[in-house]
Amino acid sequence: MLGRNVIKMIKGKGVSVGIGFGNIVILKNEIRKIEKNIVEDSDKELERFHKALEEVINETNQIVEKARGTEKEIMTAYLMIMQDPSLILETESQIKNSKINAEYATEMGFNSVIQIFENMDDEYMSGRARDIADIKDRIISKLYNEEKIDLSKLKNNTIIVAKELTTSDTAKLDFKNISGIITEVGGENSHTSIMARTHLLPAVTKVENATTILKNGEYVAINGGSGEIFENPTEEQQQNLIKIQKDFIESKVELEKYKNEKYLNFGRTAAKLDDVCNYLPSRISAYLMIAAAYLGGSDFSGKGAYRIYKRDRRNHASPNSAQTESVCAGALGIQLAGDAVYFGKVVKKPHIGNDTRPVEYEDIRRANRLLYLTAWLGETGCLFFMVLIILL
Repeated sequence: MLGRNVIKMIKGKGVSVGIGFGNIVILKNEIRKIEKNIVEDSDKELERFHKALEEVINETNQIVEKARGTEKEIMTAYLMIMQDPSLILETESQIKNSKINAEYATEMGFNSVIQIFENMDDEYMSGRARDIADIKDRIISKLYNEEKIDLSKLKNNTIIVAKELTTSDTAKLDFKNISGIITEVGGENSHTSIMARTHLLPAVTKVENATTILKNGEYVAINGGSGEIFENPTEEQQQNLIKIQKDFIESKVELEKYKNEKYLNFGRTAAKLDDVCNYLPSRISAYLMIAAAYLGGSDFSGKGAYRIYKRDRRNHASPNSAQTESVCAGALGIQLAGDAVYFGKVVKKPHIGNDTRPVEYEDIRRANRLLYLTAWLGETGCLFFMVLIILL
């Protein structure tokens, strides 16, 4: 008991500013021992796997339909990974060829994909390994018929504590009932941190052994700015934190006062200069990208790129941003942009492109190919004109 009394404050890394008070709910990942079993009917086992996968996809689709702004963007990207056929090839192969149980095949098959992503140099792509691990765990939970805590029905003023909040866990939270988030791993750019900032919730990560040190039901205070967590805070500590929160809110209100005619042009000149300087380059880039769509093969539609460009190139507050974005949407046959969330408020924005099909994980690679081809055309054009000038 003496050790528990000594620990009054623990520290992590603050990733979302704010102060929160509440009772802890600890989410612990179940440690499973998945055994390998040989099955007689591999077709039946394959059917079990596909049923579990379909249930996870359907649940995710429901989350995507209800989500808005940043949440929708994150969950759509998550769904794209889940629907990529290459994700399940190894698992299907294990069940068919090795005649092993679906649980073990899912563990082995998905782990091989996770390892590939973890070894990628690109930070964004390597970060998706955690999303794939989350998908794997959800499928295995379905195969085992496991019951999970309903994160949408937590009590008011709950402080979530977990080793790591997965993308799907974060999407299920009813943020009205959450006062703060504490995790053992994660960073400023994790989905949990982004969602916490979107909903103006304090969040602290990199809290070593948080799920062991802190206890279910324990009352804590959390400072998402400093990364401090106070166990059973004293009245004095609570008053200090309330003052910090009050000062933070007042400073935000004070800054809002400068959004008026007197300070309208403060920084606006630089923004407008940026619009002017990029006016021609953005339009030249758009036409180069249309040409790239025509030359890029069956993955792109040149006609679609030009049609959507002519229709949606002004569907943005910036005069330049939608120029190439509209070409990309038309070339890929997808819909981009739309509503966004700023400081917890949904801001209505126009869409770019037609919603002819769901966005796929492969669209990231297609967009990159279109970008590289556009850059190549631009460089080739510049070299041509340089040679022409020299010869003349």
